[in-house]
Amino acid sequence: MTIKAAQLGEKLETFETSPMFMKFWYGMLGVIGALALMYGYYLSGTVFNIVGRKVTEEEIRMLSSTVADLEVEYLTLDKAITLDKATELGFKEVSSSAHFAVRAPQAQALLVKNNEL
Repeated sequence: MTIKAAQLGEKLETFETSPMFMKFWYGMLGVIGALALMYGYYLSGTVFNIVGRKVTEEEIRMLSSTVADLEVEYLTLDKAITLDKATELGFKEVSSSAHFAVRAPQAQALLVKNNEL
């Protein structure tokens, strides 16, 4: 039958050109292409995260240095505060007769009888 088809000049269908093989081939190419795109996406995400981490670590180092400088400045200024400096700036000693707001007690909500509630 194949010989007869070849003699008539018709194209012989081989395994490599069969529609099933072509669907399989294009499917495999599609899967490989999708995997390559996913690999590129995740690889670029990893690279961007690494770069972002390095930038963040540098910012943390700079901020830590700034905080340390501010702590030293605070301790220096804290030692410079004295009672004489405070009175010079207008602060006054607190009088010992402090007045507090007092509210009258409300009616008792619980009555205690014989050590019971």
